[in-house]
Amino acid sequence: MRDFSRWLHNRRDISLYLALRVNSRLDRALKDLKVTTLYYRHSSGLRSFFYARRLVRFIEANGIDLIHVHWKNDLFITALAKILSSRRIVLIHTRQMMVPGKKRDPYHWFIYRALDRFIAITKQIEQQAKENLSLSRGKVVQIYYGVRPAQKLKPEEIHSIKDKYQLGSKFTVGLVGRIDWYKAQYLLIDAITILKHKGIYVVGVMVGHAMDENYLIQLKQKVVDAGIADRIRFIDFTDKPHALMQCFDVLVLTTHVETFGLVLVEAMSLGIPVIGSNAGGVLEIIDHEKTGLLFKTKDAVSLADAIERVERDPELRHRLARAGEDKAKREYDTDRQHEKVLSLMSEVAGLTDTA
Repeated sequence: MRDFSRWLHNRRDISLYLALRVNSRLDRALKDLKVTTLYYRHSSGLRSFFYARRLVRFIEANGIDLIHVHWKNDLFITALAKILSSRRIVLIHTRQMMVPGKKRDPYHWFIYRALDRFIAITKQIEQQAKENLSLSRGKVVQIYYGVRPAQKLKPEEIHSIKDKYQLGSKFTVGLVGRIDWYKAQYLLIDAITILKHKGIYVVGVMVGHAMDENYLIQLKQKVVDAGIADRIRFIDFTDKPHALMQCFDVLVLTTHVETFGLVLVEAMSLGIPVIGSNAGGVLEIIDHEKTGLLFKTKDAVSLADAIERVERDPELRHRLARAGEDKAKREYDTDRQHEKVLSLMSEVAGLTDTA
């Protein structure tokens, strides 16, 4: 949403307005745009009607044609505003989370019937939306997220980063994402332990902020108990993950069921081979044996086997990297994906050049 907002703001044919929670991450990230903004606090019950009325006044005062809702919890307020406003408003929602069960109760019927389009970021979410939500099939559209490739570093720059984090010259497996049980970092620890017992020395690097400190403590203890403290690095959140990624020989995604797996696309765009669990949106990104390798979800032995393959076979590693980079450029280009969303907005709103 941050990147799309900036992209829209840079277009001369778009008038962009924002409705944000006060001091949210998105608010802080977009402050420099100096866009006219409606601030609100998320609420429920009767206060939702108060915020919906504020939103209506904001819409009518600024001549807004279309509202894009990125967070599903804001759908009720925006659906109310659409009904209450005297101005015709188009309502579009992008869903980045699964829709696993039927949602046809009165509340969900109300918010989803108000939508003009539902953008699913994966084909799996698209299918779930058609099956489980009160939406006509013509309203559900699938558009992937995109990435803007980061600048590739020079060998000496990569060497400097490796020195900074004491990564050495051993084969390095990276895992980037918040430290959380659902992200299943423990699988990489188990896989590296398995590889140690097979006489294969690889270094695992886990990059991300700890959402659960107790889980991080458990991971570190697991490393000590397995006797692989020399083979695991924990690095807290970094604002330059793409630079750190380029120190990895392979990037893995161990999440039990990842909705999409944007970090895989980011790594692929940098020419880094990838390994992901065979579940969720990962199946739409990795073509097994072509643009990456899949391992059996929740199975450390399967993950260890995949890591061993790319460690032992440089030709395979390079082939996966080249094919992955080609796919990332072809199917996940940020500007191309943004153009698709804007085209959809313009079509639904009946506008030629604005959204």
